[in-house]
Amino acid sequence: MPFLSNTIAPETATLRAKIKSLVEGASKKLGYPAIEVEITYPKYENFGDYSTNYALSIVKHIKQNPREVAKNLAEVISQDLPEFIDRVEVAGPGFLNFYLNYKNAIEYGYSFPKIALNTKDKIVVEHTSVNPNKALHVGHIRNAVLGDTIARLLHVFFKKIEVQNYIDDTGLQVADTTAALHRYGENIPRGVLFDDYCWDIYARFHRELKDPEKSQELSKLREKILHQIEAHSGEFFKLSQKVVKQILDHHLAELSSLNIAYDLLVYEKDIIAFKLWESAFEILKASGKLRYHSDGKYRGCWVFESKAMPPKILVRSNGTKVYTAKDIAYHLWKIGALDVDFLYKPWDGTLYQNPQLYQTSKDGKAYPDRFGRASKVINVIDYRQSYPQQVVREAVEEIVGKKDLIYHLAYGVVSLSKDTAAMLGVDVSDGKNSYAMSGRKGIGVKSKDLYKKVKQTIVEKVKQSGADVSQIDVDAITVAAIRYEMVKYTAQRDMVFDINQATQFVGKSGPYLQYSYVRGLNILRKFTSTQNPSISWKDYASGSDFLQVDFSALEKALVATMARHSEALYDAVSELEPVIYAEYAFYLASVFNSFYEKHRILSEKDEKVRRIRLGLVAMFLEHMGRVLDLLGIPRVERM
Repeated sequence: MPFLSNTIAPETATLRAKIKSLVEGASKKLGYPAIEVEITYPKYENFGDYSTNYALSIVKHIKQNPREVAKNLAEVISQDLPEFIDRVEVAGPGFLNFYLNYKNAIEYGYSFPKIALNTKDKIVVEHTSVNPNKALHVGHIRNAVLGDTIARLLHVFFKKIEVQNYIDDTGLQVADTTAALHRYGENIPRGVLFDDYCWDIYARFHRELKDPEKSQELSKLREKILHQIEAHSGEFFKLSQKVVKQILDHHLAELSSLNIAYDLLVYEKDIIAFKLWESAFEILKASGKLRYHSDGKYRGCWVFESKAMPPKILVRSNGTKVYTAKDIAYHLWKIGALDVDFLYKPWDGTLYQNPQLYQTSKDGKAYPDRFGRASKVINVIDYRQSYPQQVVREAVEEIVGKKDLIYHLAYGVVSLSKDTAAMLGVDVSDGKNSYAMSGRKGIGVKSKDLYKKVKQTIVEKVKQSGADVSQIDVDAITVAAIRYEMVKYTAQRDMVFDINQATQFVGKSGPYLQYSYVRGLNILRKFTSTQNPSISWKDYASGSDFLQVDFSALEKALVATMARHSEALYDAVSELEPVIYAEYAFYLASVFNSFYEKHRILSEKDEKVRRIRLGLVAMFLEHMGRVLDLLGIPRVERM
């Protein structure tokens, strides 16, 4: 059952849902047993626009020939076909294929979105959550883009979406960067950014940790820093907070250039400072799931015990809390299960400024009920963290006695193709096909360097095309290239980023989506320089025009594709898989470009046909514009 099944509105207004209802009604009228009806899109256009194997599925429950069952269903459905269906046919061993009446289905292509908005439930999406100790690398970008995209898609269905970024300001990584700053100095070379400097000295510190002559000394320094961070006092704690604030400022500024923003920053130190852990600790003990062991294997530890998973230590024998313990407290707060709350204040960065962004702070104010208190929580976290995420989910859900509260949107790691790695200065002499990154080894590519190289590649390609680079928003195309590449794969799949693929203007890429949008804009600009290219298709062609002209195969395909827009949205959100919507975006652009290349539009002599085609272009612009917005890709005027 999909995670959002009890909060997302049922799919009722789409063509797919209406066709499903037709099959269900016919089946009931014929007295067949009620089973799930699945409506799919045929692979080949001669098999219709929608199809179902319902007749093949139902014969498992009744002793009849599936083709005869399909014929019976088709006969009942055909007795009262809705105006958007032209006909229903039986094919093969018992498939039902539905063919649209495109002239009437046009309204479904235009009327977007047909989705009921949930104004009651609140969804919290946590994403990015990068250790604030050095510059971002390309893998972090995938997390942020996936999280931002799913939040954008959720906004179509839910009014209340809150995007959180969890800041681990007490962990080992921050301690190591703090130690490195203490050891190597805070005098940053001229022209070097603070996050880049930390990137370098962090790797240097880890190299020295491996030196037998230095490892003991550095380990002691690290422990001293961790102790001060835990105690929230001392010179090293102050230095660590400087690291966190400046690095986070760089992260937020860099991510904002990719159209990524947040509602709330939650600092790990505040989980302790605001006594969220103490509150959660009491709830855990009262639940009977957390037990103190006075002897045996877990002597001196508080252990979470459940039939659903192996025992998990939350508090060690020395009294320190494991990361998962604080994460459980954080998630109990997210769903409003604690009787304590943070204080909040607006973000006060230098590089990144956004008055809408808040952060937890002991110097803040109380905002009762504004943050947290979610009906559902979605965490975008690397799949290598699947077990800790499972522990958190099962612990929280057992404690509160509810299921499906927390969803781990796991994603795979990002590597670079051999060519891209070479372009970015990685040694590829070993001949591997792709290259993963390691911050501790100093092997990797910063996301800002990837951005620069993608931008440079786009500039080169624009020049090769003969276009004037000064007239083109290269940064917008760069954002499109990076963002689309990060969502065009199934989330859990590891991916290889290739700059040449990401920046192609023809093919499955962000620039290709923008290119198709600009093509449509250019047509309407040429039609009349005084007409607004964003106005409704009905300003070009009336509904009656469509009823008087026969559609070509490509015009039919374009109408059918636009009519599926809400279906693609529904599937992407139901499955929490942005790739579904990314695939739809590419298909929509491809169908439009085929229509554009095979049909005369402005030069069409038949006025009625010309108006209809202009109407289809305007309709496409409305859909593709919304697609770009939901994928976080900027709309551009020229390419």
